[in-house]
Amino acid sequence: MKIAKMNGDTLVSVGTPRELYPNTKHPSGGPTDDWLLNASCVKAVKIVDFDRATHRSESVTPYISDGTVYTNRVVALTSDEIAAIAAAVVASTKLRNRNERNNKLTACDWVVIKALESGTSVASDWVTYRTALRDITAHSNWPDLDAGDWPTSP
Repeated sequence: MKIAKMNGDTLVSVGTPRELYPNTKHPSGGPTDDWLLNASCVKAVKIVDFDRATHRSESVTPYISDGTVYTNRVVALTSDEIAAIAAAVVASTKLRNRNERNNKLTACDWVVIKALESGTSVASDWVTYRTALRDITAHSNWPDLDAGDWPTSP
């Protein structure tokens, strides 16, 4: 936990209690409100809640706002950053779905191998299923597939 050493309303330094007061006995559960008051300190806030879809947090020189010391600030993402995040999400979804498709194909390879080894043809329902799996990237909901968008194994 970081704390801020204050001189009145002026920020002096930010660090852990042990960094700022190395020769002081510290409460075992962390600094209490009374300890902070007696040491002229306040808690330093690093994480501020924000919407990660539209904003990001960045480290800054500690500053005081409304009596609270902050070590990070929240800034709005640019339209390019938002577009890059959206593209990364789509790429990740495509990769995850392709991996699922490949796993489903691998899980039924035995049907094709068995047919080849026995000199028979693969049953049409298996051919239809495997073809639908290979063609899943042409599905109208690709890459945002629901469970019902996947073909059903025979």
